[in-house]
Amino acid sequence: CIRDLSKADQDGNGMLNQKEYYYFVNLFTEDAYVNMPGFPDLPQPLRRNFFRLRNEETKQLHIGDSKEEVDAEIKDMICTEIELTISTLPPPTASPTQITSETTPPPPPPNNDCENANAVAVDIPSSGSTVHATKSGSDC
Repeated sequence: CIRDLSKADQDGNGMLNQKEYYYFVNLFTEDAYVNMPGFPDLPQPLRRNFFRLRNEETKQLHIGDSKEEVDAEIKDMICTEIELTISTLPPPTASPTQITSETTPPPPPPNNDCENANAVAVDIPSSGSTVHATKSGSDC
């Protein structure tokens, strides 16, 4: 977490702005929130964390800019807060571009014979799901 904080400080000023905080959250969670376009789209508890921990004068999250012990304490406190916050959140929702299982209705029936020739349904035995897709690049 501490390395992620330092890496997210892209301008090296010892503080994280909202964009850098968004980057930090994704570094720390291994891109769990990468499908959210930016800081305003993060779950409210993560945004609240930023606003609660930031410096009111600079409107940024102070993480320290040196290896001094006080900076390590600040970073430890921020890491503890983010770990606690993330542990209370449900997993992020899938992006709309990801394939969904049979829990969502299959796509509407194709409009012509060419589309029918490209429609594919694949059963995934281990999950008990069927994935619906359309082949591309056919000679239809």
